[in-house]
Amino acid sequence: MIQKGPKLVVVLKDGIRGHENQSLGVAYWLAAQGSRVAEFSLPVLKGLRRFLKLKVGSLALAKGNEKLCRRWLSTGEAAGLLDEVEKLLTKEGLPAKEVLFISAGSSAAPYCLALARALGGRCCTIMTPSVLGIEPFDFAVVPEHDRPKANDKVILTFGAPNRMCPEVLEEGKKELLKRFPPRGSKAWGVLLGGDDKNYRISHLWVQEFMKELLFHAERENAELYITTSRRTSREAEEALIKLCEGNEHVNMLLLASRETWSPVAGILGLCDRILCTEDSVSMISEAATSGHRPIVLPVERPGSLRSVLANSCLFLERVGLFKGGLLWGAPRFSRMIRSLEERGLCYVASSLEDFGRLLLDCSEVKRVEFNEAKRVAEWIAERWSS
Repeated sequence: MIQKGPKLVVVLKDGIRGHENQSLGVAYWLAAQGSRVAEFSLPVLKGLRRFLKLKVGSLALAKGNEKLCRRWLSTGEAAGLLDEVEKLLTKEGLPAKEVLFISAGSSAAPYCLALARALGGRCCTIMTPSVLGIEPFDFAVVPEHDRPKANDKVILTFGAPNRMCPEVLEEGKKELLKRFPPRGSKAWGVLLGGDDKNYRISHLWVQEFMKELLFHAERENAELYITTSRRTSREAEEALIKLCEGNEHVNMLLLASRETWSPVAGILGLCDRILCTEDSVSMISEAATSGHRPIVLPVERPGSLRSVLANSCLFLERVGLFKGGLLWGAPRFSRMIRSLEERGLCYVASSLEDFGRLLLDCSEVKRVEFNEAKRVAEWIAERWSS
């Protein structure tokens, strides 16, 4: 194999599974081209310490030199991180110019930039960091719906990069079969998200959704593998337990708040049909990458001022008084999901009743190859020596 891309990829993890899966997904495909991969966990800061370190304290990093970046890294909970990375480079016998630091999300971005500047390596940010932006980074992986300015060091993604490669899917499937052996010939996977600034999954939504889903599962003699996210509210979880307990068509109900093991890869590797809630582009992207065309389910919107303003911007855009690139909140994510649907990568249910029709009528055959992590890795490798 001819080495393309960095000799070493250092993945910086912030403890958020959705972020880490994006970085690790890109790192996996860089490793397929000859790169070695190392992982480092970052400190989890909260409250005032997080604000002072990652918001206020990181502002100077954008134009900071080696000395400033070393000083920033030497203070606080990550004081030993620079030493650990330097020891790794010495052990590997690599000059820093052969190293790519990669992270996803705003919290990890300052560490990614500071390490690259302090050591003389290069850095890649996935998603747009809220304070630093993408300009200081050597490579930027930005969702299409962020509408960044055209730039040679920016690649636009149509979904979230992820780790859903054949090995991960097969390993997950084997583990799921061991823990929850199938009892029938049809298996449907259900990936439920939760509450955030733009979306809400209440106990009322769960009751309405599960009533419809269990009806179709009984009608089609399908068994369900259901899992939630860390954002799923306690009331929604309790409603799920009540509705699923003792039902012969529910093979697995795994609550993310009570279980550290994630069954997502196993569900995607095993099931015939996948349903995802619209609040998580990451789940939808993982399903599409694994070879499914998931059905995307609509959920509730919180009745907040933020929601009202976001929908007002959408209305103004529709009547020609607002630029689409300035959309935010739920309308921005809805546009991204619709873009995936237009590319043949998912089905979007217009209502909870509509998903029942899609369950029976739509084809599960994926028509378009979709692997954003692989595409990003190839893009970085091609530009590494330039």
